[in-house]
Amino acid sequence: MKHGRIPNTRNRATVMDVAQALSEAQQGNDCALSPPASRVPPLNSQAEKKKSSVERYSTFTMPSLKEEKTPVSSPAGTLAKSSGEALLNSKLVSESPKGSLGVKPTIQRTASSSSLVLDVVHIDHANETLPNVDVDALLKFVPPTFGPDPKIHTISVEILSINNGTAIPVLRDTHIFYDTEALVIVHRVKARDSGLVSTKVWCWHGKQCQFGEREEKKADELARRYGSTLETVFQRREPPELVHVLGGKLAIRQGIRARWSSENTAMYVMRSSGEHIFIDEVDLNIRNLCSGYSYCVSILDQIYVWHGCGSSPKERNAARDYAQASAVNGTSITELREGDNDVDDEMFWMVLGDSGDYAKADYWKFRNASAPSDPRCWIVDATVEGDPIRAVALISAETILQQSVYIIDCSLEFFVLVGKNARSKRIDISLAIQTVMAMAKRVAISKPFYPTVHVLVIPTQLPLDMRHAFRDLDESQVNGGFIPDHMNILSTTEAIEHLRTSSWEKAALRDQNMLPLGLDAATIPSS
Repeated sequence: MKHGRIPNTRNRATVMDVAQALSEAQQGNDCALSPPASRVPPLNSQAEKKKSSVERYSTFTMPSLKEEKTPVSSPAGTLAKSSGEALLNSKLVSESPKGSLGVKPTIQRTASSSSLVLDVVHIDHANETLPNVDVDALLKFVPPTFGPDPKIHTISVEILSINNGTAIPVLRDTHIFYDTEALVIVHRVKARDSGLVSTKVWCWHGKQCQFGEREEKKADELARRYGSTLETVFQRREPPELVHVLGGKLAIRQGIRARWSSENTAMYVMRSSGEHIFIDEVDLNIRNLCSGYSYCVSILDQIYVWHGCGSSPKERNAARDYAQASAVNGTSITELREGDNDVDDEMFWMVLGDSGDYAKADYWKFRNASAPSDPRCWIVDATVEGDPIRAVALISAETILQQSVYIIDCSLEFFVLVGKNARSKRIDISLAIQTVMAMAKRVAISKPFYPTVHVLVIPTQLPLDMRHAFRDLDESQVNGGFIPDHMNILSTTEAIEHLRTSSWEKAALRDQNMLPLGLDAATIPSS
């Protein structure tokens, strides 16, 4: 069916009219951009007027558009830019002995190239000189160890379980504690030269124990009976002297002593510390496995002994001994070595679970080749005159102060740990980063490779390998009971960049748990 021609409304612009208008506009632009030319009388030839419309408009050129460049993408939290120039005025912390304190936040509205208005928070940092630190003296720090006095002879060691105001003697497996118990350990010794007898009394608290007023009263009564002062000890923070009294080996199980059975499904990690061995039960999970240590995993009538590539000979022997002591008639013991005969043992990996990976940093293999050393820790406070960085003997999740900055040496890896309430302590953070970089440089000579340095800001997930370097660095406790879904970790380069930056896009400051290093919620203006 043929369509009829659309009638002309006489007032609608034709294609010819539009083209002519565009041509005139282009000629006007060309005239405005080009220098004035001499006036030439227009040709009024009839041939020009009768020129074909096709020929006349086929050479028509559309005006060129200005090319728009694709903006370079940048991650959230990077420096805001104004008119294409970065608003940076301060020097690198690593190149200058100055820190940053005293912030004065202001808001600037900056027009970007796309004509959008961005809110930019500008913060002026008052620079202060960092105190001098003797890095060599810090590296000489050795965690305290216990050396038995050869002039002292042990008479007896008694273990009593405190429950509901009563004390029940523990007669078997006195080196095995349970996390639901409160135990009193009585150590009586005699001096060989003088013949004098003395007694020391500890009260050990398991993490799951019920220690109320009646238990406390009973423990104090026992200490008075032996003429001693009660010394309180918490699980996984046992002093070396106590472990020595127990025979140099301490095992801690979960649950209740009376209900424990060798047929229980359980997982134990073996750690050596100096001359002592610690055996801790952990949840049966692949995330609790680490290449640095040896493990015992018991499943009904099967016990697996697994040796990580970095486990020491003492730890391997302790794992074998523990498996033999736990085995009963009919129990099968299978010994596995990481990367060797453990690859094809499907049952072992199925029991641990395949959801995720375990701590298997490549550097763990060097732990076995050298003498294993305990982690070291320092607390940083630049306001303390003469001693801005001091060593901390023992660190755990419960002893970390959220208002403090720490330097942690895991032998083959360094960390700067920034407490949740310390993220704005710029001078402490700057001092910690400057010091830890100097430490890594000093010890690199004696290490198989240059130790890496990371900055961790709480709240954060903890790197698995860092967490396993300690007996008691629980993620939940470090984060105040709530484990975030992210890891707030920076390299030293990124941390220095954060500290030197003075202008931030407001969009990068919305999440108070992921603020740039050097800022806290009080620093950011509310409007």
